[in-house]
Amino acid sequence: MFAVRLDQLARYLVPSSILYLGLPYVFFCVGWLKWYWALLLIGLLVMALLESTWLTFRPVAATDSSSVSAPDSAVESPLFTFRHLLLLLLSSIVWLSLAGVGEIGFQRGDWVKHESILRDLIDLPWPVVYDFYGDPVPLVYYIAFYLPAAVVGKIAGWAEAQIALFIWTFVGLSLAMLWFWVLVRKLAYWVLLIFIFFSGLDVLGRILASWLGWATESWERIERWGIYFEYSSNASLLYWVPNQALTGWIAVGLTLYAILHLRQRRITWLPLGLSLLGTPFVTVGLVPYLLAEFLGSQEPLGARLRRYLSWSNLCGLLLLFGVGLFYLSKLDRVSSLWQAELPHGFFLSTYSGRNLSGFGVVLLFGLVEVGLYALLLFKSMKFEQRLWRWFFAATLVYLSLLPLYTFGIYNDLAMRGSIPALFCLAVLVARAIGRKALDLPLRLAIGVALVLGAGTAIIESRYQIVGIYQKAMGVPREGFVEARGILEVYQGLPTYFLQYVGSYQSPFFQHFAKEQAWTSYPGQKSYIAFADNKILFESYQLSKESGLKAGEEVQIMSNLHVFFTAIEKNYHISLRLVAEEGDERERGEQEVWKEQGWPENRPTSIWAPTVQWFDTRTITIPADTPAGIYRLDLSFVDPESQELLPAFAMPVGKYLGEMVPIGYVTVGEIESRPTSLFAQPAELDGKVALLGVTPAPKPVVVRGESLNLELFWQTMTEMDSNYTGFVHLIDEDGALIAQHDHLPRNGFLPTTIWKEGLVVADGYTIVVPEDANPGVYTLVAGMYDLENGARLQVWQNGINVGDSVQLAQIEVQ
Repeated sequence: MFAVRLDQLARYLVPSSILYLGLPYVFFCVGWLKWYWALLLIGLLVMALLESTWLTFRPVAATDSSSVSAPDSAVESPLFTFRHLLLLLLSSIVWLSLAGVGEIGFQRGDWVKHESILRDLIDLPWPVVYDFYGDPVPLVYYIAFYLPAAVVGKIAGWAEAQIALFIWTFVGLSLAMLWFWVLVRKLAYWVLLIFIFFSGLDVLGRILASWLGWATESWERIERWGIYFEYSSNASLLYWVPNQALTGWIAVGLTLYAILHLRQRRITWLPLGLSLLGTPFVTVGLVPYLLAEFLGSQEPLGARLRRYLSWSNLCGLLLLFGVGLFYLSKLDRVSSLWQAELPHGFFLSTYSGRNLSGFGVVLLFGLVEVGLYALLLFKSMKFEQRLWRWFFAATLVYLSLLPLYTFGIYNDLAMRGSIPALFCLAVLVARAIGRKALDLPLRLAIGVALVLGAGTAIIESRYQIVGIYQKAMGVPREGFVEARGILEVYQGLPTYFLQYVGSYQSPFFQHFAKEQAWTSYPGQKSYIAFADNKILFESYQLSKESGLKAGEEVQIMSNLHVFFTAIEKNYHISLRLVAEEGDERERGEQEVWKEQGWPENRPTSIWAPTVQWFDTRTITIPADTPAGIYRLDLSFVDPESQELLPAFAMPVGKYLGEMVPIGYVTVGEIESRPTSLFAQPAELDGKVALLGVTPAPKPVVVRGESLNLELFWQTMTEMDSNYTGFVHLIDEDGALIAQHDHLPRNGFLPTTIWKEGLVVADGYTIVVPEDANPGVYTLVAGMYDLENGARLQVWQNGINVGDSVQLAQIEVQ
C-alpha cells in the first residue's frame, strides 16, 4: 500500500515545484528570446533542476548547522498515505470546479483578462506585438500561467487549450495544498479546510465599516470593506486570479522549505526568479523571507554569502534580470501618441484629498486583517524554532507596511503582493491550532477567528455556486466570457490596456527579444479623430431614430475619448441634421437643425487623458419637415476662428473631411418596398441585401433610351467600408456597354453609417448608347469598394453566383 513520510514526500515536491514553475520559462525562452539567450537560460534551468534535486535527496549530516532544528526535527514526520492523497486530489478538483478555469464553473470579472490573453497567445505569433494606431506595442504581462495551455491551443485548438488550462491549474493547486500540509506538518483533514477557507477577518471589518459610516462595497464584495485596500482570501484568489495565486503558494512553499530544511542555502534564490514570470507581486512578497533568513543567521557574513554560491541561485538571479527587463519595458513610453501611466505612489500622498484619515484606514485595516491573528499567535511562537519566529516577524512587518504604497488601478500591489505573507500566516495559524502544548482557550480563540474569517470564503463560494446554477438556467450574471483578445477588449480603456503592454523600444525588445512582424495584425476599433488625434468620437445613441414626427424632440448622446494627451484649447462640438437635397457635393447645403458649443458644457482644456466623456443634446425636428431620411453630421470647431477641424479615421489615418457623417434619422413613413420584389433577396457578402427594384426593367428598349431604376438595399450588418453601388449593362460577351456607379444616394448616405435593418432606395440611370448593336443585353447590379475595386460576392439561395446580381434580360432595338 502507498505510504511515505511527509519529510520524504517534501523531497519530491521540490523538483516537482521547480518543474511546474520552470516549464513556462522554457516556452517563454523559445517564443520570446533570441536563440542564444534562450539556450543560456534553458541550460541554467536544467542545471538548477538537477542541482536542487541532488541537494534535496542528499542526506543531511547531524552536525550541519543548516539542518532542521527543534522542535520540528524532534517530532517524527507523519505518514502520508493513499487515503490522504485521494482526499487532497478530490478537494482540489471540487474546489477548482467552482472557479471557472477551463470554462468549467463560473467565471468572475477577471476572466475577461485571462481568456483574452490566452486567445492572443494562441492566435498571434510570439512574442505578441499589437499594432496600436501605427505603433508596435508588445504584450507585457504575467503570462506564465497561460503558456502551457497556449502551446496546446496552437497545436490542437481552443477547446483543447481549455482542457490543458484546467489540468495545469489542477496540478498547481494540488502542489500548493501539499506544500501547506508539509509546512504545517500535520496530516489532519481540517488542515486542508484551513487552507481552503483562510482569510482575514473581513466580516468584522465590514461590520466596523458600516458602523463608522464608510462607503463600502456590498456583502458580495466583502473584502473591499477597507475602501482602498484588500487582502484576498485563498478562495477569492483562486476564483479571480489563479495565475497569481498558484505561483505565490508554490513559490513561498518552496522558499520556506528550502530555508528550513535544505542543506545550506543553495536554492533559496531560485523560487524568487521562477516566480517573476508568474507575477512580480509575489516576487516582491518573497523578499522579506529571504531577508529574514539572512538576518536571522548567526554565521559570519562571509560564511553566509558563500552559502549562496550555486547554479540554482545563479539561475534565479539571471531569471530576475531577464524577466525584470521584460517588465521594465512598461516604464518606457508605450506609444508615440500615449502619455498615460499606471497610478502609483505612497498612500498618504495618493489619497491625501480623502475625507477619511489615511492613518485610520491603514491602522484599522492592519488590525482586522492581520493584527488579531498576530495577537493570538504571539504565545504560540515560543514553541516554534528560531527561523519560524523570524518568518512570523517578517510577515507582520511586511503586511503592515505593504498598504503604504499603492500601485495599479485597484492597488494590485497590496492585493497580490500579500499572497506569500498570507500563506505563511495561514501555516502559522494551522500549526498553532494543532499544537496541544498551547492552552486550550487560546486554541479555541484561534478557531473562532478562523471561523469568522471563513465567512469571506463562504460568501465568495456561494456567489460561485449561485452563478453556476444561474448559468445552467440560462441567466448568468457573468458566467461565460468571450475571448476577444486584449486589444479588442481594452483599446477603449487605455489606462486598463496599459496594464498589459510595454514599449517596443525598450532594451528587452531591442536586444533580447526576437523580432516580430507586428504590422501583420491590425485590429483597433474604428474612431473618428479630431484635434491632432486628441479627441476621438466613438459612437452615439439616439433616444429614437425612426418614425419621427415633425416637431418632435430627440436626445442624442455622443461618446468621446481623450485618448492620449491633454488638450490645450477649448473646442466646440458641432452637430447638424441635413436633408438629402442639401448635400454639399451636389446641390448646396440645407440644414434642418444645428447646434454648437462646449461638449457637455465643459471646456475641452479640462478633459483628462484616457477619460471617456459624453455630450448630450436635444434635436428638434422642425414642424414643416417632410418625410424622409436625414443625415447626422459631426465636427469640432475652433470657436475663435470658426474653422472646422480636419477629421481622420483611426487607426488607418484616412482623411474624412471636416463635417463627418455619423448617422441618420427617419421622419414619417418612407417607401421601403420595391414594386419588383425578388423571390429571395440577393445577399452581398453578408453585409447588405438587394431586395428588388422599382420599376421592373422594361424588356425592350431602343438605342438612346434611358432606364431609370431604384434599387432597394437592406443592411444586414454594420459596415466599416464605404461601398459604391453600380448598375451595368453588358452584352453577351460580358463587355460593358453602359453603366452608372455612385455612392448610395449620391453620397448622402455612406454605407459606413447604415444600421442593421435599414432599407435604402437608391436611384440609377442607364442610358443605352446610340451606337449599341441590336440584341439581348443583361442588366446587373452590385457593390464594390472604391479604394481597391473589390466587389462584394453575391449569394442567392445559399449559392455563390458571382460578384453581381442579374436584374433582367433586355432586348435593344
